[in-house]
Amino acid sequence: LALKDAVLIVVTRALSTEEDVAPGRMLSVAGMPDTAVRQLVEEIQAEEEAEGKGRAVPGQPSSVSLAAVNSPTHCVISGQAAALDAVKAKVEADAASAAEAGEGKAASKVRVSFLHTSRPFHSAFMKPAADKLVEAARTITSFAAPSIPMTSNVTGSWLGDEACEPEYWGEHMCGTVEWRQNVDCLLRAWQPDCILEVGPGQTLSTLVGKCAAAAAAAAAAAEAEAAAVAVDANDEQPLVEQPPPPTCVQCMRHPKVCLALSFSSSSSSLFALN
Repeated sequence: LALKDAVLIVVTRALSTEEDVAPGRMLSVAGMPDTAVRQLVEEIQAEEEAEGKGRAVPGQPSSVSLAAVNSPTHCVISGQAAALDAVKAKVEADAASAAEAGEGKAASKVRVSFLHTSRPFHSAFMKPAADKLVEAARTITSFAAPSIPMTSNVTGSWLGDEACEPEYWGEHMCGTVEWRQNVDCLLRAWQPDCILEVGPGQTLSTLVGKCAAAAAAAAAAAEAEAAAVAVDANDEQPLVEQPPPPTCVQCMRHPKVCLALSFSSSSSSLFALN
């Protein structure tokens, strides 16, 4: 993508968001399994679909959307302010009830807070802005598939030729940011030794660390289960040594992106999580 076209994408996205998207909010839910948050959002959407709520006009989107899955225990919900107020109250009440019932320490660690945003990013309410972005992207002729391996926030897998489609950039504005899948994809494929966070703070590397820990725990559990099955079958299986988790380093530079380095005796490789 040529620099001038990249600027067009950025500027169009920003201006259309400011001009064409109604105010909304985003709610961070930490300490709750991502599967439970996804299910909660789907239940709200299904209920609204059945009862006709949240639709002042035909075709109006559901009041809430799953904006991002950042780690196994951190998600963001986006949508209308009143609906998110209700979601926040429900999550906090359910966590308090679970803690009082003695259902473990996990419930007491659930934290719900609003992000400092004025728009419901990565929700269906972004469609008016996304439509303008797609129109602008259709004028671009410099699109090309990434030359450096990069994961897609839309699919959670590797970014390929779909990056050349104008509609992809509209989907990116409205859809869920599948960050956890991005990290899992990279860790499985490349087993990086080092994660570099290029940007202020340590938000991305912290999330990568949580994803890596969850992946390591899942791998250990799978190995233990396989070993137990082998013992029952009198079939000794060699233990598979799991790679150590990557080291996370904050570089305090812009633009904000997370890079993964994989080293070997003969070469090194660079991969990007955008």
